[in-house]
This record gives sequence, C-alpha cells and structure tokens, in this order.
Amino acid sequence: MEEIFDIYDENGNFLGVKEKSFCHSKSPNCYHKTVWIWIINSKNEILTQKRAKTKKLFPSKWDNSCAGHIRAGELALEACVREMREEIGISPPQSRFIFQGEVKLNSLWELAQFYVVRADYDISDFVFEDNEVEAVKWVTYDELERLVWSDEFSAHEYAAKSYILEMVKKNIEG
Repeated sequence: MEEIFDIYDENGNFLGVKEKSFCHSKSPNCYHKTVWIWIINSKNEILTQKRAKTKKLFPSKWDNSCAGHIRAGELALEACVREMREEIGISPPQSRFIFQGEVKLNSLWELAQFYVVRADYDISDFVFEDNEVEAVKWVTYDELERLVWSDEFSAHEYAAKSYILEMVKKNIEG
C-alpha cells in the first residue's frame, strides 16, 4: 500500500492528504514534510550516511544521519524515531531530538524539519536492515563541509546545503 502524506502550501498551511507518488510527481504544487536528523557526538563529530544504491533519489550518495517522510497524521518526532529505527537500528526517545528549524526544498516540494541528536554511538551499534543505508561514518565539521559541496553528497539545492552546514556548525559551536 502506498504511503500517504499530509500536504501543505508554501507557507506550511495544511491542505489535505495525497499519495507519495503524487507528492513526488514533477509539479504537485504542494509541499509534504520530511525529517532531517543529524547525530553529533561528544567529540563534535557528525554522523553521515551513504544512501543505498537501490534508492530512487541520490543513490550511493552521502547525506543526513537519517531522514524520511512524515506520514499523514504522524507527528514529526514520531517520524524521527521511526526513521532512525528503520535506517540505522537505533531508537532514542523523542526527548533526544532537538528541533532546529525548517528548510523549504522547492525542487523536491518538501518542507524539511531539521533535528539534531547529541549522542555517542559506536559504528558497530548501527544496523542496516531495510536496504536504505549502505554505510555510515563519523566526520569532522571540516570533512562534512567538503563532503556537502562534493559530488559524493546528495544533490540538494544550494540553500539546503548551506542550511545543513549552518545548523550543524551552530550545534557544534554551542
């Protein structure tokens, strides 16, 4: 059964619900919400994931620690916990997710909800079971910055990449 998403206008006003295929069509003229989760450890290293080669968008590209769609009727924090469990096998409580803001992705018709989780995980703690993630690695901020602007990173819009770096840097610097 196809996933159903809440849809919004460009200002985030709720409009109704639509199927994922509609939301991912060329010009749906409405937005759907996603969660972007960045995990930062006590050494201020940032976890980045390499998307599976079977992914439709940005296969085998480095990206957020975890990310995914918010389903119709689902709260953003519920989606955060679900996506982390599905993608890397970790299920922190909702209280660990710190909301940073929202970025509008016009090319994907998404309103991405940006969250940070401060936690120390060992690479061996992560489990990839659903063919969404190929690998993960901890990087420094400088390494992340180089990666984000390289061809190895998902082809997000310039504004989205800038937002990623701004939010991560803000969380590292305190």
